[in-house]
Amino acid sequence: MPDSQIQRALGELLAEVRNINKKQDDADRSRKAIYASIDETRRDIHALKSEQISLRATVADTKAVTDDVKRWKAMGMGALAVVGIGSAGIGAAIVKALEWASSLPKGH
Repeated sequence: MPDSQIQRALGELLAEVRNINKKQDDADRSRKAIYASIDETRRDIHALKSEQISLRATVADTKAVTDDVKRWKAMGMGALAVVGIGSAGIGAAIVKALEWASSLPKGH
């Protein structure tokens, strides 16, 4: 094999090795970007889980307050009913007392 063919084959081989190295470098950069994206996604998921835990605690606290308010409302409605019935009873007693007082003879 003449020297020129050997040199040409070596040149082609060198070019191919450089091409392989370039492709390897490109693949390394691509993998690095993918791993960075995966790490960012992991951080986002962790942050979302933390937020979810916080929101669950807030909702639980809010539910307790809402249950208290509902209970107070029910107690208030009951109290209003008792006051209404009591007022009606007092009003009826006053009316009866006035009827009785007006039915007494005037001369005494």
